[in-house]
Amino acid sequence: MNLRRKETSPTIPWLRPEACRPVLRYLKNIGVPLDRFIERNRLPSHRWGENRDIIPRHAFGCFLTDITRSQGIEKLGWEAVHWLRKLADNNVYSIQYAPTLYQALKDKVAHSKAVCSIEVGLVERQHSLLLSRRQSFALSDHDHEMAWFMMATFLGVVRGYVGQDWRPARMGVPSGAMEPWVSEELPDIQIETDERHWWFEIPRHYLILAPPGLASTTGCKAREQSAERGALIGLDYPSILAGVIRAYLPSGAPSLEVAADLLGTSPRTMRRRLHQANHSYRKVLAGVQFRRAKELLDSGDSKIIDIANEVGFESASNFTRAFRSFTGMTPTEYRRRSPSPR
Repeated sequence: MNLRRKETSPTIPWLRPEACRPVLRYLKNIGVPLDRFIERNRLPSHRWGENRDIIPRHAFGCFLTDITRSQGIEKLGWEAVHWLRKLADNNVYSIQYAPTLYQALKDKVAHSKAVCSIEVGLVERQHSLLLSRRQSFALSDHDHEMAWFMMATFLGVVRGYVGQDWRPARMGVPSGAMEPWVSEELPDIQIETDERHWWFEIPRHYLILAPPGLASTTGCKAREQSAERGALIGLDYPSILAGVIRAYLPSGAPSLEVAADLLGTSPRTMRRRLHQANHSYRKVLAGVQFRRAKELLDSGDSKIIDIANEVGFESASNFTRAFRSFTGMTPTEYRRRSPSPR
């Protein structure tokens, strides 16, 4: 199936913590020692509840691959979705209660774009609609579990309207992403395995279906929440990198080399892309540190040393010196200043 690919400017594959939490909940439920794998794969252990942060998709993918291989877990993303469905997990499934299946799919596409850099779209045809997960970035082995998680999620949305036994007649999977268990979970489906996109086909006459026996405003609320979360869509390379750095600050400010490795790129490539945007890594890091420092100084009575550690400094004196060079005043002077006029 030849779906035209939209060319985009270079950016960073990213995830909101919100996109990661459902899988983490499932892993915790089945007894996986998360802390060990989070530390080994250098994920930010402090920040899973902060939706303004950004998680590098490469690092999270490595984390999932490490778990599946070392723990012998098959179909992690697929099983996580079905476990969450039994819990009626709002984060994954609440959008399905829109007035029609068509609106539910559009809501879920908007939600997905708000919480990750994966391009998902609806391709309308004469007799069917394709749900397509496009590859904006080169597919790696580390993407497969999250990809199957997303496909299972969208399949679950359709089943919420059509019936729990429904299966698409046709599905496309990128080369190398097909797993042995798929034919067992989705028997009698025509699967094309040499595709550039993930997709499955939905008959058009299903799109007007309403959720059986349920009327809810949850879909409207989900659309509002997606709009609030969607501020990240379209941001440039330095802005997304800043969100990644912010997530890691409590563990110590990452060096350029560490940040590049977490993102699955090289320091040279990162320097070049930042230079093209008239930025440097040092400039992005400093901006993140001091924006976060100001938030903490404005929001309470935290000790200066605690704020210093939170924004990646090992000592209060180093933080004070850097803060003064950046703002012209010490953190204490900043905290005592008169409120800025609105």
